[in-house]
Formats: sequence, C-alpha cells, structure tokens
Amino acid sequence: MAGAMEMSEKSKAEYTENMRGRYGRLLGKQAKSRLLDEFVEVTGWERKHANKVLLGVKRKQGGRAGKRGARKAYGEEEIRRSIEEPEPIRNEARDPRKGEPILAAERVVVPG
Repeated sequence: MAGAMEMSEKSKAEYTENMRGRYGRLLGKQAKSRLLDEFVEVTGWERKHANKVLLGVKRKQGGRAGKRGARKAYGEEEIRRSIEEPEPIRNEARDPRKGEPILAAERVVVPG
C-alpha cells in the first residue's frame, strides 16, 4: 500500500496492542470504522486482516493442523489383516421376501 509507513515488527506489535485496547473500548460502528481506517493506513495491512487482529481473532490450532485429505479410517493392523485375509465379494442378488441368494437359473429377465 502506498500510504503505509515502514514500521519495525516491534513497533507494529506495540501499536497493535495500543489500538486493540482503544478498539475494544469504542462504542458505535462509525467510531470503530474510523479507528480501523487509521490502523490500516499506518500498518499497511488489508482491512479484513486488520479487523481480525484488532478483535484478537487467532487461527485455529491443534486438531488436524497441516493434515489434508480424508481421515485415516483403518490402522495398520486392520490394513495388514485385510490384505492377508480378504473377505469374499458378496455381489449376488437376494430375494427380498426370503433374504436368500437368487441362483442364476431362477433369475427372470424382463424384456425391455
């Protein structure tokens, strides 16, 4: 940002703490907006980021930080066992009335 002054990290931290206290004591949207405008001008930060800093919003930490993708559903023991002792594929059709498998000879093909 062109209007931003260069500040050291220590100066920014001190200024931020000072402004955070002032921001928390202010009442009214217009007063907070003016203070936020000043803060953005001095620090050079984006308005959304500056607002979060003044409100004291922290990033979520812990949990699955840094881990992406699906959660591990099985441990190594379960994976090893499934490789060594695979379960049979159950792909046969079942009679809904009896719950028994329908044999290929009993299947009826409906012409379509």
